[in-house]
Formats: sequence, C-alpha cells, structure tokens
Amino acid sequence: MKQIQSKEVREVLREAESILGLCCEAIPIEAYRQGTKAVGAYRFRETAGRIDPVSFVFCREILEGYWPRDVIRSVVFHEYAHFYANASDQKNHHHDAVFRSVCHRLGISSKATVPVPARRHQPAYLLRCSVCNKKVAERIRKDSALRLLKTHQSTCCRAPLTLEVRRGRPMTKKNLLEE
Repeated sequence: MKQIQSKEVREVLREAESILGLCCEAIPIEAYRQGTKAVGAYRFRETAGRIDPVSFVFCREILEGYWPRDVIRSVVFHEYAHFYANASDQKNHHHDAVFRSVCHRLGISSKATVPVPARRHQPAYLLRCSVCNKKVAERIRKDSALRLLKTHQSTCCRAPLTLEVRRGRPMTKKNLLEE
C-alpha cells in the first residue's frame, strides 16, 4: 500500500478524535492501489488477544477530495468508529451494538454504505478504423484494447484498427506491441 498524507482526511480524523477523545495520529493513512467497491477500511492486527492498529485505507476519490466533504466525513468517521470500538476493549466489533453506539455518538449512520457520487471512468483507449478514422470501440483497460487491436478489424472498411491513447500519442498495433 502507498502511504500518503491527506490533509483533509487527517482533519476529519482530528474532528472525530475531539468528539470521542481517542488519538489516532500515529496510524498511517494509505491509498487503495486498485479496487472500486470499498471506499475505506480500518486495518488492524489481532495477536494474543490484542488489537494493534495497522492503517486507515481509503480510495483515491476520498484522499484527493473528489467527493463532497459530507461524504468524505461520513466514510472517515465510519472507519474511525471501527478503530474506537476495537481499541476501547481490544475486541473486534464488526458492526455490532458497540460499533453502532460509537457511530451514534459520532452522529453518523452505522450502515456500511454511503451515497457516493458515481465513478465515471473516462475510456483511455479509442479503437479507430485505420482507413476512415471512424471510432469503432473504446475501452478503459489496456489489455482489453490490445485484445481487440490484435483480433478485430473495422466493420466499416474491413481494415486493421489503430489505437488512440487519450493520455498520449496515437498508437498502431506495431508500436504498441513494441512497448
């Protein structure tokens, strides 16, 4: 995991600390490398009846402040509630009554879901006809675009496809496979 310092997330954690009084300043904040379902997690290690905090993990949208502050606050408070409930008596409380009471004290819902804005992924790879330059397909993932580039031809001109990378130069099958 990539350890980062998000000022906004730290500020929200300090706000939760001020409400409940348990400091979590020493716990690192990390970013999910990939994954789109979970937006946050509190990681800990259970050894010999002790729960030791490992990290708070958040998705990129939380750490970079893409979502509204109330959504970020709700997610960060939820993960802090896990930390507080587990640290209070050294037991993993999941989403039980102890956890729900901590959420209530923080003024948030104990549900594991929050109404997050839709994640819009901009297709990074456009496949075009090499003759007429008509758009044939678009893909988010590189491996999917490469598979189409190798195995398909355009329906309009029955010509090979070219791949346009939105974050760089136009690519053909030849120079893409050289990478």
